[in-house]
Amino acid sequence: MSLDINEIARSIELYNLEVELKKRSSTGHKDLVLTKEPLLRHREEVGKVVVAFGSYDPLTVGHVSLFQKGLEVLEGRECRRDDSVSGVDSLDELLIVTSTNHIDKKVDLCRNSTISDRLQAQEGFASSQGNVSLAFANTPYFVELVPLMEAAYGSDVDLYFLVGADVMEKVVDPSVYEKKGYDMEKVLEKLFNHYFIVGDRQVSYTDGSSRLLDANQIINENACLKPYTNRVLPINFELNDYVNLKIPIENVSSTLVRSKRSERKPLVELEAVGISDFVDKRGMYLQDGDQYKSLVALTQMYADHFRELGVAPVKYLGKLMRDLERVEHDKKFRTYVVDCYDNEHAPSELFDN
Repeated sequence: MSLDINEIARSIELYNLEVELKKRSSTGHKDLVLTKEPLLRHREEVGKVVVAFGSYDPLTVGHVSLFQKGLEVLEGRECRRDDSVSGVDSLDELLIVTSTNHIDKKVDLCRNSTISDRLQAQEGFASSQGNVSLAFANTPYFVELVPLMEAAYGSDVDLYFLVGADVMEKVVDPSVYEKKGYDMEKVLEKLFNHYFIVGDRQVSYTDGSSRLLDANQIINENACLKPYTNRVLPINFELNDYVNLKIPIENVSSTLVRSKRSERKPLVELEAVGISDFVDKRGMYLQDGDQYKSLVALTQMYADHFRELGVAPVKYLGKLMRDLERVEHDKKFRTYVVDCYDNEHAPSELFDN
């Protein structure tokens, strides 16, 4: 069997959390759940947090290089929490946030990855670092994330949102707030109690034009940012790390990694440290067969069925592991499982045996 029982148990745990967060989102609740944190620190010791918010499908060395640049911005900067930690400077941390929103299908057949599997793959990277946390959120909006993060870390934490200039342009776009019925002035006041680390981006527009956009241009073009110019921190997204790569690091993308994986020609040196083993064993991003989909389908159908019955995963893990092994070797059974999944029909005969 590709995955051991502990990995399958963790997959069920993250999937159930994803389901719960989506359910709560549908009733208007906003949540942020830290799913992995560094062992050798307490949250109250953290004074500055670089917030990286994205799909990271999968996490690449390009992303990691940007994270490092974001953390470098924090070096030597004072924070509100320094004085409250008895004679000891507060810690800096990277928080990678994955949102449960904007995921329409349980399995994206174009990418062969689920949102909970992406998060589980990131756990390998976080384990290799000393200052990285991971979180699930059920909102994609910065203004809704701020109070959730303040609740998690404390109201005196300093947040640094790591974004490209294209995202920053949307932060100051009035139409974004009109759609949500928000008062833009009040939203910006709340957001800029914290900081934005902004990198240059080539931005394309609906009229066919494009330009290289940076933080200073956005500040100059948007009067609403004038009170907050010291809260917008420009950085150069030119990446100079990983000099031994076969291609320029600025050309590294999740799309490229997925493409190589789909061809069974993975370039693991382009993948963030710690994720490749899980991606390999899970069979993520492969396009030649239903093995990944059947594995995910069976795990999720088991989780859905027994969650409704109120049964703890430990009670059915043994049987699930046996069925997962059968999926791996029995093509007819694999096809049956995928068909049940596609038609949203839980195969009760599996659970009755």
